[in-house]
Order: sequence, then structure tokens, then C-alpha cells
Amino acid sequence: GNHAIEGFLDWSGGLVWCAAPADAVNAATIRTLADETGGHAMLVRAPDVLKAEVPVFHPQPETRAGLTRRIKEGFDPAGILNPGRMTGMV
Repeated sequence: GNHAIEGFLDWSGGLVWCAAPADAVNAATIRTLADETGGHAMLVRAPDVLKAEVPVFHPQPETRAGLTRRIKEGFDPAGILNPGRMTGMV
């Protein structure tokens, strides 16, 4: 993959926005960098083919995933809001 990753800092939101050629290698590189620095990455915009291969949401450690599940269940006990959207987490 082409590893030309560009980005900018959103100081008010504490975010780093990255743009890279859309492929699984770049997605993995960005997620690895996020993991190494205590952050996470979310796939905001990508072709459908990449979204089918790479989860939109960064996989969470099990302790955090459990908390995420419990919060979602509290707000959406019937599981009708975006079912399957957070696959692997909720």
C-alpha cells in the first residue's frame, strides 16, 4: 500500500484527522499508530469495498467493549438503533 498518510490536529476536539489512500494496509497502519499512542481510529470515509474489509470502529479492549455494550443496552434495550453497526462491540 501507499503509506502517504496526511493529517491535521483538531486541538479543540483533541482529534487527529488522517487521510490516506484507501486500502487495508493504510487502515492497519493508522490503527497501529493509534494503539501505540493510547488512542483509537474510526473509518469515516472509504469505498464500500474497504468498509467491507475493515471495521468502521476500532476494536476495543474487552473491558471497554463490555462498558460500551452496557451503555448501549441502557439507551437501546430493544437493540433497534443501528443494529450491527458496531459489530464486535455491541
